[in-house]
Amino acid sequence: MTRSITVYETVEQIRSRPAMYLGQCARIRLRAFLEGRCFINHEFGIPYHAQPDFGDFHDWVARRFVWRQSTAGWCNAMLEECGGDDRKALDTFFGLVEEVRRSVTPEKGTWAVRRQDDNGDRFVVETGLSQEEAERLVAELEARGHKQVYWAEPEQSRQP
Repeated sequence: MTRSITVYETVEQIRSRPAMYLGQCARIRLRAFLEGRCFINHEFGIPYHAQPDFGDFHDWVARRFVWRQSTAGWCNAMLEECGGDDRKALDTFFGLVEEVRRSVTPEKGTWAVRRQDDNGDRFVVETGLSQEEAERLVAELEARGHKQVYWAEPEQSRQP
């Protein structure tokens, strides 16, 4: 069984060679490509797992550009924000997709160290560590002999 490719992975493929995938470097063609991808997923029951949900991208772009509403859609908003320069709008799209993806997902492989005190209250000790750094910090803290419990775990995705 093959795994489904997220919309973010698709965007990265297109970013590397937009003319090959789109026929020409134009945001309107990109929008049509992505809408076609969503249509195929829906019609053939292909699971769609993207975090963050790409359907919220219109609203995110509107907030990012401080627009009161997102009814123009990301495609038109970017064109207007880029002064009508279609190629600049396409490049802006790729940058913003990466920005929104990073804004809700921790970098791959980041770990947090947490502790629980005598009352059962839990606290974050440190975040943004590699697994090795997190495990080393836990060992150092446990070696101090406190009654608190320490552990390392992968950081959880943040919500927008």
